[in-house]
Parts: sequence; C-alpha cells; structure tokens
Amino acid sequence: MNLLNSLNTEQKEVVEYNDHLLVIACPGSGKTRTLVAKLISEGTRLKKNEKIAAITYTNLAAEEIALRLEANCVDDKFYWGGTIHSFCANWIIKPFSHLVEELKYGYTLIDEEDVEEITENILNSLGLKNIDFSTRRDSNGNLISLNEENVMLLIEYDRTIKNDRLVDFDLILYYSFKILRDNPSIARNLSTIFKWILIDEYQDTQELQYLIIGEIIKASGNQSKLLIVGDPNQGIYQTLGGISKARQEIEECIGSFPVEEKSLNGNYRSTQQIIDVYRNFQIYGEPIEAKGTNKDKASIISFNRDVSHDNLTQYIKDLILDLHNNHGIPFREIAVIAPQRQPLISLARSVKRLAPELPLDAAGLSPLCRDDNNLFYHLSKLILSTPSPDKVVQRMRWANNFLDILIERIPHISNMNLSLQRILKITNSFTSTTVLGIEYLKEAFGYFFNKLSIDISVYPEIIEEQDDFEKKCLRKQSKNGLGDSISVYKNGFAKAGGVTFITAHKCKGLEYDTVIGISLLWGFIPHWNNIYSREIDENEISRKLLYVLSSRAKNNLFFVAETGRKTQKGRPYIANYHLSEIFS
Repeated sequence: MNLLNSLNTEQKEVVEYNDHLLVIACPGSGKTRTLVAKLISEGTRLKKNEKIAAITYTNLAAEEIALRLEANCVDDKFYWGGTIHSFCANWIIKPFSHLVEELKYGYTLIDEEDVEEITENILNSLGLKNIDFSTRRDSNGNLISLNEENVMLLIEYDRTIKNDRLVDFDLILYYSFKILRDNPSIARNLSTIFKWILIDEYQDTQELQYLIIGEIIKASGNQSKLLIVGDPNQGIYQTLGGISKARQEIEECIGSFPVEEKSLNGNYRSTQQIIDVYRNFQIYGEPIEAKGTNKDKASIISFNRDVSHDNLTQYIKDLILDLHNNHGIPFREIAVIAPQRQPLISLARSVKRLAPELPLDAAGLSPLCRDDNNLFYHLSKLILSTPSPDKVVQRMRWANNFLDILIERIPHISNMNLSLQRILKITNSFTSTTVLGIEYLKEAFGYFFNKLSIDISVYPEIIEEQDDFEKKCLRKQSKNGLGDSISVYKNGFAKAGGVTFITAHKCKGLEYDTVIGISLLWGFIPHWNNIYSREIDENEISRKLLYVLSSRAKNNLFFVAETGRKTQKGRPYIANYHLSEIFS
C-alpha cells in the first residue's frame, strides 16, 4: 500500500492500532492523510455489507476524504462520510421516525436558514431584538440555554416547530439518541453495519453526539471500534456545545471500554516562524515543530493597525496584487479570513468592484441555499459547476447523491435505469442566455426534468421543495448584497484559481501559502456575544480563533486590525488584545 508506506512512524501507529483510539493532532500533522490510510487499511478487512463511517464537521471534509480514496484507486463502497446530522438523519431518523410519537405522523427537516427565519418572525412578533440564544438540547430534549433574556423566544420557538412538526439540527440529535436509547436493537443493527466509526474535529462534538455514538459502540459489545481525531486548541464551537472530552470521559460514553491516546505532533505545513506566532495562542499540548520542506523558509509576518476601514479595500487589493506579481504567489494560494461573515461579504464585494479582473473564490458568499436535504440544491451543484477533468470524480459523487434523493422523492425512477452518466450529460448540455441566477436555475430545472419526460407538477411535495429552495436563495441573495447574476451563484463552482474569502469558523482543515486576517478587533474576535456570555471564556475563544486562522498559513501571515469601525454606542473598536500583546 503506497500511502501507508509514505506515512511517518506516528501516523503508521495510528493506522495499525486496532482498538479504540483518541488522536490529538496539531495543525499540519497529516491528519486527513492518516484518516484516509486508516480507511484503506480497515476497508480491506471488512465483510460484505460492512462499512466505515467518517463523521466530519462539514460535508466538504467528508467529500475530500472520498476524493482522496478515489485518488488512491480505492473502491469506496465501504465508506460513508458526512456530518453527524447527515448520519443521524439517514441512518436513524428516516428509517425509524415511526418509533417517536412526535414524528410518526410526518415531519420536515429544517436547516439554519429556516431556524433564522422562524426566530426572526418570533422576535418581531414579541417586539424583541439582538437576543443571544442557542437551540441546543440535553439528553431529555430540554433546551439547555434558557435564561431570563431569551426564555420568551425559546419557549415560543419550541412551541412553533413542534406544532408544525419541524425538526431542526438539535432535534435531529435528540430524537436520534432517544431512538437508540429506547430501542437497543437498532443500535445493535447499526453496530453490525459500521465496524469502525471515525470522528474528525472531535473538539467540536456536542454531548448528544458523544452519547449517540456511545450507544452504537456499547451495543456492539466492543466489536465496533472508535477512532477520534482532533485538536483541543481548535475548539472554536463552544457556543454550539463543542466539548473536548478527555480519554476517560470518552471511555464512559462507550461503555467503559478502554481508549488509547496517541499524538500527531510534527507540522508539515508551516514555516517555524509561522508556528512561533500561533504558539502564542496555543492553550494545550507540547511545542509544535516545523518538519516540512519549507520549515526554515523566511516568512513575511506583519500586524497592521494603521489602515483605516475606508481604505481597507484598496489595501487588500494592493496586497494581493503585490503577493501575486512580486512574490509569485498564485491567487488560489491566498486567503482572506475574517472572524465574521458580514465584513467579509462587504470586503469581497468592494474588492471585486475596485478590481473586476481579480479572480475571487468566494464559495461561502454564493446565494445558493446549501441544504443537503433539498433535491434542488443537489441538482444546482451539477448545473452550476463547470465540467473539467479535475472535477469528474467530484461531479460523479454529486450526481450519485442527487440520484439517491430523486429516487426517494419519485420511487418509480429506479425502474428507468437512470445512470449517473445520463444525469451529467443532461446537466452539462444545458445552456441559457438568462443572466439572473434564480431564473437561470428555474430554467435549468425545467430543462432537466423535460429531458427525463418527468412532469414534476404532479408531485406537490417536489414543487413545494423547489419553491422553498428558491425562496431561501432569494433571501440569502438579499442578505449578501453581492447581486443576483448567475455569475454570483456560480461562486465556488467554477474552476479553482481565485483568492479565497472565508470566515475563521469555515477555514479549519484548509491551507494556503498566504493568509490575510482582517477585522481582528476586540468585539469581532472574540464576538461581543462571547465577551458577555455567562458560559464562555472570551479570552479562550479569542486565542483559539487566532490559532485556527494563523495555522492555515504555510509561508506568510498578515494580521489587520483596521481603524475607524465603531460600536453601536459610537465607541471605536480596538485591536484584539492577544495580537497586540505579541506585536507590542
């Protein structure tokens, strides 16, 4: 096995260990590479119909693992990858919802966009605004974060979604745990399917998630194994309930079966100079040592506290062009990272307006509604993406996901022998002169189903699903303020090559030659909600976010704390305290 032979000693130990294992992996230590090698190694030992589940924080991370399996010429039929919510929805909620009183007469899965719309409507009806809240639940289904400020909102939210039989992400977890807890045979059945469960970014795992996986491991009688990988220093989702459990606590969750602990320590990504910067933000673990070929390379590292908010666009544009033209750094190897979405959207829009020829990759800024339960989201990905040799495997996977949902919505399609190749042929052949994003997609949807001779108007649920998708896209489009053209919708689907604009929370697992962090202001990083939270240590959140942002860089790192921004009370924002300390 070529991949296994290329691993270092620490990585090989992880792959070859055949029992429950917790792996603490520092940035750039080859975590994904090791996970892929583990999947390949264990996949050869599986019996027919047995699988390995990789629970990742994002579906993009699961897709990256699948693409790496394909790159290693591995048939990945044994592999299931996705978020814990995808796992629960597909393997627990959908097949066993009839066992839950609240779900047995039907239900609708809702996403973050739906939750946002519901809570906005409630706030408006109650005459409230700017309330910090969380919809997380405990193992009894009770809302965890009730307090004097948000109690009216959360009680009304709970009543609304239950009356309408809506299931948000947190209820997916609660109902899944309830099903497994009350029906041990279901947990046993899952344990016979999944012989290994890999959990990536474990530091962002909620209590209910640990309990769900624990039920499966316990039901297996220790026959299903657990591999948990992550870095407590990157636990930036505490506000969403992320917990970095210690080894002994994990053992308690899985029935007191022993868990070994190992580490991946060397950093093969960043220069030692970059590492020395973000070590100032490190809270746990041993010092990190650069081990890559660039370890001794001289880095450009700076902290700009002088550029004004009004001049930020010009500064970022000039910096990007200087890095590209004078230092030879490809645009795709430059990332602009912000702690919050709105400053990022505003900056991306302004840079594009100032320099239209500058290639930007702003996938996160696309108005496309990213709802994995929606048929038209999966079809849109095929329509918006450009066919190219480097995307063949990825688009085949997208087509397969789309076909699975299409058969679920229209079961008789399974009799048509609809191939993935035909799906791609139809979506690839669509052309239109329509320039408006939503109109372009509506035209493409009609074209696709006409080619299949399917009249979706006889399926009210599908029409409703399309209307819901379009409504969410328009709502997101309005909030983004980036325009309504089809080119905006295609952000992130064209061939890679532009400067990435991304938030600090979305950049985990990614790497770039050069990182430019903007809006690094106290009140942005950490956010005011963290500063005033009764549950969160704002200094810890600040350090962890800076650690994540900084550790994405291979060779160069620019911090920017622009002047001129003011709070709602008119006070000027100041630079993040922890950055100011190390650059004083």
